[in-house]
Amino acid sequence: MSPKSTGPKSLLRSILGVSSITLLSRVLGLLREMVRAALLGTSLYSDAFSLAFSLPNLFRRLTAEGAMSNAFIPVFCEADKKDSRARALDFARSFFWILALILTLLTLLFIWQADFLVAQVFASGFSGEALEATVFLTQVMFGYMILISLAAVAQGVLNSLGTFWVSALTPVLLNLAILGAALGMQGWFENPALPFAIGVMLGGCLQLAFQLPYLHRAGFRLFKAGLYDPKIKEVFRLILPTLFGVGIYQINILISNLIATTLGEGALSSLTFSNRLLELVLGVFVVSITTVILPRLSGHFIDEEPGKVVYSVRRTLSVISFVTFPVTALTLALAAPMVELLFLRGQFDQRSLDMTAGALVFHIAGLSFIAYNRVFLAVYQSARRIQITVWISLAVMLANLGGALWLSRSMGHLGIALASSASQGLNLLLLWVFSKRLKVTGLLDRAFGLSLARSLGASVLIYWTLVQLLPLVASWPLVLGFLALSLVAVGQYLVLMVLLKSSELKETWGLLRARGKRP
Repeated sequence: MSPKSTGPKSLLRSILGVSSITLLSRVLGLLREMVRAALLGTSLYSDAFSLAFSLPNLFRRLTAEGAMSNAFIPVFCEADKKDSRARALDFARSFFWILALILTLLTLLFIWQADFLVAQVFASGFSGEALEATVFLTQVMFGYMILISLAAVAQGVLNSLGTFWVSALTPVLLNLAILGAALGMQGWFENPALPFAIGVMLGGCLQLAFQLPYLHRAGFRLFKAGLYDPKIKEVFRLILPTLFGVGIYQINILISNLIATTLGEGALSSLTFSNRLLELVLGVFVVSITTVILPRLSGHFIDEEPGKVVYSVRRTLSVISFVTFPVTALTLALAAPMVELLFLRGQFDQRSLDMTAGALVFHIAGLSFIAYNRVFLAVYQSARRIQITVWISLAVMLANLGGALWLSRSMGHLGIALASSASQGLNLLLLWVFSKRLKVTGLLDRAFGLSLARSLGASVLIYWTLVQLLPLVASWPLVLGFLALSLVAVGQYLVLMVLLKSSELKETWGLLRARGKRP
């Protein structure tokens, strides 16, 4: 059942709670990529791992942050609210086992046909040693899809019951497992990417196993008579379109990867490292927002309260703008120093730096679009109008494919990053236009417009300031110069928000003070 309180303080408190836990995971994720950059650089083994991991990782994004949970949560919330908690948990158990059976069969089929699928479909631009390494790593890691999909069901149950921290903590275990395997098994195998793949599988096991005791405590029983539940039909009716609608961002990444395999060594790895920096913000704050808001929106739609839906969405979009606009400005100004500070060591050389920093500039331009889209998709999912997003996603996917193919001819891998961001802008426009069919109107009121204007204006100003100051710190040590500029940007933004009387700043600061006073 969704939480009872729906005010801005309650919403932001839940978001900050999940974000504070998720921050640790994302920092470890960044450390994981730093280790990979040092050990593999942008070599063929790094490219092979990037593509091999992207296949099960596509399902991770769709399940842990998208399709399975978002198709499952509305049905679970309805059963919990209209029937009983025991009835909802029985339905969840049935769904868990049926999903496990289906995914096991799909995984075995994919591993069996990995040679053909990777060579002919997913990595048609690879050949020789790069292709062999990609096929092998795919076979090792594809079972991660089963583990993370089942972990996503557990996450959906716990989040719907108001427990967010458990699932937010599980990516920490994944990152620790990958780091431990990569560093502990370094030099053990001829393929230097194999320890990373082993770490992925160990991490998937930990992510699922960690949540099971908390599910049991909530009344969820894995082993109980009766497998099929009639409500499963309703979930699978939602899953198929949701896989497409929610996953457009990940589908675009997959398309980008396929095109990148034709652009030479390092193109795919540089796009992957760039995406990791982009997803640092998405994971720390934006995914936390959608994790918290989805059960709330489902409850509002079940109770037929469109006014509360509009209010929650409007406040969420304002908070997202407050965070993503300045992050975008700072990254655009400091892309090269940021990549140099994080990755320039070991096998990651100057060529790798230039390729990754260039991709980051174009990727970060789509940050706010991606964040807004996740909120709008949560609205469509809560209203059970996923079919609309299918047609929107099809148009966006085709636009991204055409744009990536066209732009990559003249811009190389940079064109792929630009096409991805542009397609997210198109996605947002279409989701906004068709949201009227959900009776979600009045989002763009005067207060919301002023909130966007404040965040955007202040962000443009800090970008200008950073560009002016960057030559002045060029002779400083890299760490010192980067930290100084970052502190200037953050300080300037906060001062501007105070002068502009930003309500988002006031609410967030008040909650941080309240959290700090707790014993």
